[in-house]
Amino acid sequence: MKPIRNRLFSLLLVFSLLCSCAIPVVAESPNLTVISETIISPDVDNLDHDAFAGYTTANDDSLYDNIPITTAPLPNIVHPTQYSAEIRLAYEKFCIHMNSAGISISIPIEDFYTSFCLSECTDINIFLNQCLAELPQLSQAQEQLFCSDSASSARSSSDPVENSYWYYNTGLTPPIEPTYDKYNLLSIVQKGDIIHEAGNHSVMHAAIVEGIFYSPEYAQYYIRIIESIGYISDIGQAEGVCRGILDDTRFDEREGTILRLKDTYKTDSIINSAVAFCVAQIGKPYALDFSHAYSSSEEHWHCSQLVWAAYLNQGINLENATGIIVLPNTLLDSNKLNTITSYLTIPDSETPEITSLTSNTFNGVLQVSLFWNDLIETDVTYYQIYRAPNAGGNYTLIGTTQYSYYEDKSVETDSAYCYRVKAVIGQKTTNPSKVRSVRTSFKAPVFMSINYPSGTSVFVHWSAVYSATHYKVFRSTSETGPFIETSFEGSGLTYIDEDLTHKTLYYYKIIAYRNNTKSPDSVIRNIKPLHVYTPTIYYAYSDPSQGIILKWTFVLPATMYKIYRKTAFDEDYVEIAINNMTTYIDDELPSGVNYFRYKIVAINNYYESDMSDERGASRP
Repeated sequence: MKPIRNRLFSLLLVFSLLCSCAIPVVAESPNLTVISETIISPDVDNLDHDAFAGYTTANDDSLYDNIPITTAPLPNIVHPTQYSAEIRLAYEKFCIHMNSAGISISIPIEDFYTSFCLSECTDINIFLNQCLAELPQLSQAQEQLFCSDSASSARSSSDPVENSYWYYNTGLTPPIEPTYDKYNLLSIVQKGDIIHEAGNHSVMHAAIVEGIFYSPEYAQYYIRIIESIGYISDIGQAEGVCRGILDDTRFDEREGTILRLKDTYKTDSIINSAVAFCVAQIGKPYALDFSHAYSSSEEHWHCSQLVWAAYLNQGINLENATGIIVLPNTLLDSNKLNTITSYLTIPDSETPEITSLTSNTFNGVLQVSLFWNDLIETDVTYYQIYRAPNAGGNYTLIGTTQYSYYEDKSVETDSAYCYRVKAVIGQKTTNPSKVRSVRTSFKAPVFMSINYPSGTSVFVHWSAVYSATHYKVFRSTSETGPFIETSFEGSGLTYIDEDLTHKTLYYYKIIAYRNNTKSPDSVIRNIKPLHVYTPTIYYAYSDPSQGIILKWTFVLPATMYKIYRKTAFDEDYVEIAINNMTTYIDDELPSGVNYFRYKIVAINNYYESDMSDERGASRP
């Protein structure tokens, strides 16, 4: 096994450069209206559907518990709850350990998960223990990475700064417990977003989102931003570039707007590099300077100048035209940014809530059925249903209805989908509902073997289906059905179907279930319960001196063999002999017949086989 130190040190070094990834959680009350439905979407083909949860959404705590912990890293993860319970628990233990040890680093859950997937560990707890064991050996290197002299020059948390509870120095513990009980910020904001604030500033304010991190102290995720602030000095030369918190209170009081780079310009590399540029400036002083400084060697920063420079260093000029100064409103008016949401866009109307989301097959058609609470007290014109490949993806309007349910029949097998619903009331549209996710029917089981241990029973063995919670076995005496459910229902992969009728042809199929979601039917297999195998006739040939000689295979557990013969196509086979050998000489041939056909049946004291295939011979 490769040393964990190398992997962990690489993880920390990459984090110091890329500043981690934004990983929002799903808020309880989605009260924030998204202005643009074109939220940046990952390529659906890159989505690891097998690692994406979502089979039922009745219980948020178990919504994503079926994600495996050994798949390849998931790209474009947005919500921490999309990871398995094991991953989330291990990550939180990791953060708590670093916090209690006084280690000044902060690693997002995505980096932690990616590091685990790239390691040679197959058990998350083993990986966690190895990481924790290596941390003390790396503490000195970590201090050099995260506690440089330039960073230590940032403001002290004890400075009497206006609204100081929102700001803090390069320490990684939030000074207050952030609040996210009003808006849906944690599920909307993404790494690299620009925060424009119109309130409580004479010339507005701008900041960049560093990411969404976990706080061991408050046991919650929070939005961390990087900004340049200056409130104390009369000449505007105070404070400097530091970290801050964006929460509901600040978003309200500071009249926030969330801006995001348009799809045309946005890549993971650009976002990571822009945020890394801002992290490198932490500790530099503030200056009331709107000029076009953009070098990383700049000695001081104004808030909008810092954000503008971060993207200009990636070749993206957020100004619509060349100007002489960069103001926060320059960013607000940029044609390279989308306005995602604003504190002004929160409507007062009610919000639908999806109460049930299941995948099923009706009349042979795969569909997803949605139900939501009907806003009875409100005169709803109609509801809009939106769908995306993942929670943070590009939501597309797929249908409208006047009812409180919808059937989406444009889905594919074994695919993950996320839904949300809006209500249209006259000319107004409500907030979107909380995102709910579901996976459509997954892969069907495959028959591994089917045989009969006795003349009245059938043994069935099938393959395991990933993420299946249980299986059911169905039986019929006709290939077209109807199929009845056998007594088997469980997580096992074998079943013996007993008390069957001897020599009756039965048809079987297996269906896997993931709670309420079922797979397609398996391929139908048939079998006839027999206790004696059917023999095969090797040959039948004419011997002028003896007659017609027959030879067939020996089968178990046969004790005797019956020989059948017919002399014309329109006659039935007639038993002509029985013996315990695998050869027979037919020397009593009826006259007037030139060609004879034979079949063999193996028997014992209890059962007999099917008739063998036919063999024929001419009269000697």
